[in-house]
Amino acid sequence: MDFSGNIKIKSFEENLQRLTQLPVDGFVICGSTGEMPYLRPDERLRLYKSARRIVKPPKLLIASTGLESTKETIRLSLKAENLGVDLLLVVTPCYFRPKMTSSALMAHYEEIAERVQIPLMIYSIPQFTGIKMDPSSIAKIGQHSNVIGIKESSGNASYAKRILQLAPTNFKVFLGSPMLLLKGLRWGSAGGILGISNFVPDVCIGVYSSFLKKDWKRAQVLQRELSRLGRKINIPFGVAGVKAAMEYRGLAGGPVRSPLSPLTEKECSLVTSLLKKHKPLSGQLIY
Repeated sequence: MDFSGNIKIKSFEENLQRLTQLPVDGFVICGSTGEMPYLRPDERLRLYKSARRIVKPPKLLIASTGLESTKETIRLSLKAENLGVDLLLVVTPCYFRPKMTSSALMAHYEEIAERVQIPLMIYSIPQFTGIKMDPSSIAKIGQHSNVIGIKESSGNASYAKRILQLAPTNFKVFLGSPMLLLKGLRWGSAGGILGISNFVPDVCIGVYSSFLKKDWKRAQVLQRELSRLGRKINIPFGVAGVKAAMEYRGLAGGPVRSPLSPLTEKECSLVTSLLKKHKPLSGQLIY
């Protein structure tokens, strides 16, 4: 965003050009850190289209297309599909929260899955939506051949573990909480989709690669660093904190869109001091 609240496509593309050099499997466009609720559908489509020009196979382009109504979510999802995105990420609708029962949400996801050709993932982030789906309902939705997984961002370890226990074997669970990445991998999660990777991708990649190599000592050291930064930047400061951290790391963060508030000068200084203590794994920035 610029200070008028407009999307800066050039800065967005420059960020992606640099981040695509990293050994990651894909990118979510217009997720929570991308200020999803404050973007018009036409703005989202503009970002999907721009990202598709940059994110090339085998890296996945994941479009966050969830809206409040099933009909509008399908409309946006079909347009995203036509732009060539690989996967859809659909957040739980939440405005009429008392009526968002398990049966209502199951019907919502199943109708979307029937209408689109590309696969979709459920997006669970109850601290924002107030919707905490029953793990057994998630497992039932996961039986649909076109619903391939979930991004589970609650930060609740027992809840995430229960989903992993009940989910079909081909249903992939990705953790959205940086504090749970290593635990989740040990429990059988497929990986992480982490907002914090916008400014410390080296640590996120390091935890995952160390896990694959069974280098538990290194994995634990990196997980502690990931948890430290998550607790001190992501949780207290949210999107504004991530954007400030991106600026420090040499990427374009920019201001948040109203009604989100920018960081105070004191908060910006705190983010900077926290990142000054962080030493990139290679000794320098890796992008």
